[in-house]
Amino acid sequence: MSKERAINLPRPLLAHLGLAWCLFVAFQLDWLRPPLLPFLIFNTDIFIAVLKQELAPWYLTALVGYGYMHASFIHITLNSVWLAAVGTPVLEQLGWFRLTILMWLGSGAGAAAFAFNNMYTSPNLVGLSAAVSALFGAFVRLPMPGRILPLPLLDTKVTRFSIGFLLLHVVLAVIIPPGFENVAWDAHIAGFLIGLLLVPIFLKRP
Repeated sequence: MSKERAINLPRPLLAHLGLAWCLFVAFQLDWLRPPLLPFLIFNTDIFIAVLKQELAPWYLTALVGYGYMHASFIHITLNSVWLAAVGTPVLEQLGWFRLTILMWLGSGAGAAAFAFNNMYTSPNLVGLSAAVSALFGAFVRLPMPGRILPLPLLDTKVTRFSIGFLLLHVVLAVIIPPGFENVAWDAHIAGFLIGLLLVPIFLKRP
């Protein structure tokens, strides 16, 4: 009799989610010491200070680290569900290493867009949303193993998904319905564009 895992999710995705959940629990229990937080929470002021060479470059690790921190139980649960749903088919075509790099690039692009759009307010940014958005951008161009769809305007499916994703976030940015005040729509869009544009580079060749 073969043993089945209690959580039927690919190990690379479990690793990403495991790190996120461990950090979430540690933060909620106040186990994370303050000196660690600048590396795990993206802050616009710190980012700009590094670019001005006023702080050491290793603070840029927050460009990736913030993705594994989350503000609430609902926040991390939603990101976990979306990562499991979108990450699984993308993982099958990219492999764990390329998937991880694409996620980190999505996080970095999301943080940079967030910093540019919030340059004078200096809010904090946490969560895997930009990384998951990058996987969603990749997902819409990966219809089947070994194939990739053209960019928007060249393929109806990609255009439909892209317009839907962008319109949703424009609406969130303009209308801001109750409960969505802290959604980093700019980071989501940047992550999505990274996945949409760069996935051909990461696709495993037969």
